[in-house]
Amino acid sequence: SGDPAALAAGGADEVLTHDGTDFDWAAAGGGDNTPLFRARLSSGFSVSNEVYQKIAFDTCSGTTGGEASLDFINGGTFDATADNYKWTPGEAGYYYIGASLYAYDVGFNADKGFHVFVKVNDTSHALQGAQMLQGGVACGGILYLGVTDYVSVEGRHNYGADVTMSATHNMTFFCGHKIIS
Repeated sequence: SGDPAALAAGGADEVLTHDGTDFDWAAAGGGDNTPLFRARLSSGFSVSNEVYQKIAFDTCSGTTGGEASLDFINGGTFDATADNYKWTPGEAGYYYIGASLYAYDVGFNADKGFHVFVKVNDTSHALQGAQMLQGGVACGGILYLGVTDYVSVEGRHNYGADVTMSATHNMTFFCGHKIIS
């Protein structure tokens, strides 16, 4: 009985809420998926036979945006100096971390394997992927990282001789982003 109450339009970053009695506008939750990064090799990289070897992701310097972004960083710190090749988010939270490696000319060999590992603080294989055919292998998953934790990538194979990782940006890369929670 009577006219319904009028509610003014909300702002661009607001959502309509209800507390059980009244409707009101409030700031939208969530956020963005930063910090984030995507690193790649600047050139082919040789991985020795039967050795866990840190992959020299040495290019991570651009800014995000557009299909032409082959490598980028938006938050956190990427250390591309020799023997480091790691990313530190600088902000605690849950992160999706992924890595893909592709080796040239390894062909099909059913009794040989090629592995990729994501390590946290150089101490544990937090994520891993294995491939028995051809030369591509990838892994990805969700990890909790603290402010000073860092992630890096190792590769290992048993093809009998050194293999060269492709520097093609869509075949060999290392990436991650914060998950909005």
